[in-house]
Amino acid sequence: MKESGSRGAGAQIDRAMELEGWKLLLLVRLSPLVPYNLLNIAMAATKIHFWAFAVVSFFGARPLED
Repeated sequence: MKESGSRGAGAQIDRAMELEGWKLLLLVRLSPLVPYNLLNIAMAATKIHFWAFAVVSFFGARPLED
């Protein structure tokens, strides 16, 4: 049984997403393997800041020039 003061894995992931989630979001946005709909739902379930999500999504979704 866990101690009352310890944090679960979900809480640790949520905290990491709150602090530096933009990095993970950018990497995943640039990858063609993850559908945008699933990624949007997953990010909505975390504590990533709205403006970080909006800015990274804007630049990550832009097509790359040749």
